[in-house]
Amino acid sequence: PRISGRYRQRGQSGQLSLEITPETAHVITEESGRIFIEFDADAIEIVRYPQARGETIQEITVSQSPPGLFLEVGSSYASYNLARHSITNNSSQLVIEFVAVAPRTATDSISSEPPAARSSSTFGDSPPPFEDSPAIRTIVVDAGHGGLDDGSKGANGTLEKDVTLNIARLLTDTLERRLGVRVIQTRTRDTVVELDRRAAIANNNNADLFISLHANSSVNPEPEGAEVFYLSIDEYGPEAQEIATRERQVLPVSGGGTRDIDMTLWEMAQARHLDQSAVFAKLVEQELRRRVPMSPRAIQEAPFRVLVGANMPAVLIEMGFISNPDQEQAFLSENFQSSIVAAIVESVVTFQDTIGDLSTLGTLSNQTTTNPQ
Repeated sequence: PRISGRYRQRGQSGQLSLEITPETAHVITEESGRIFIEFDADAIEIVRYPQARGETIQEITVSQSPPGLFLEVGSSYASYNLARHSITNNSSQLVIEFVAVAPRTATDSISSEPPAARSSSTFGDSPPPFEDSPAIRTIVVDAGHGGLDDGSKGANGTLEKDVTLNIARLLTDTLERRLGVRVIQTRTRDTVVELDRRAAIANNNNADLFISLHANSSVNPEPEGAEVFYLSIDEYGPEAQEIATRERQVLPVSGGGTRDIDMTLWEMAQARHLDQSAVFAKLVEQELRRRVPMSPRAIQEAPFRVLVGANMPAVLIEMGFISNPDQEQAFLSENFQSSIVAAIVESVVTFQDTIGDLSTLGTLSNQTTTNPQ
């Protein structure tokens, strides 16, 4: 089933509304400080992610085995009430009202203290919700290098291909668990994946974002800090504007109706997404800056081949300099890896909110990119 969720804060109480299509049986259980909504299905697809706020429900996470939603209750939670009813198009709606222990007074609800600063390696308490805008349903996470291609190597023998794969796995798990999106890794083990193949994986799966992870290197051991790259407009010139604005060809579909088909040369695939890629790159840079050291050249345009064929917003992240002994050691620490992941996840959430009025993400599934032979 496809599940569209919305969480509303009502004073100290809250309300979770889930629209389920098609209508699917589900069971709700409560134990050990959390509520689990389990669906009688092989898997679930979250088309709009409900973001918890306040002290009644602190976090909502997605589970695919068994398929359902975990709701972590907060300090003010007391109980809940249910309402279920069928709606049109073989869908149903589940509404859960969460009751607080006791209502706060007006004096208690207003605080003169500024919001607490976020931990360097954790997520914000109330990021923008995944709602009221086209859903980011599929993200491709690209772990740079692999197989015979070790990438950069630190003084103590740490390999870039291992660092990128470890962080890619952590990022994939966090995106799936926290945002309920579909995440595809270009590689899940130590294998060679050609550069154009990486973008092709994203195109063939109608991805909405492409994130390529790397570790930088220098002959000088002193440089440090993360850098974020997106493709340079200079690689295209005037032809990019023509591709970005031209109308799609309409073709008939078997069984009736029409479909927009857009044939784009591989070398020009990123042209239509340069503006969105630049926006996403800036958001990633801002979130990284709050958590990890940044290079003096924190955000740059560059002609990276892995980004050229991506038919969606795409960025490449150099997470730090593996040639710097301190950063090489940091790459192996759980805190640093979690900080990188937290920054990327927060930037994804903010990106969807930022580009909600643009149409590009909503049309990706109708675009076809000709792969190079």
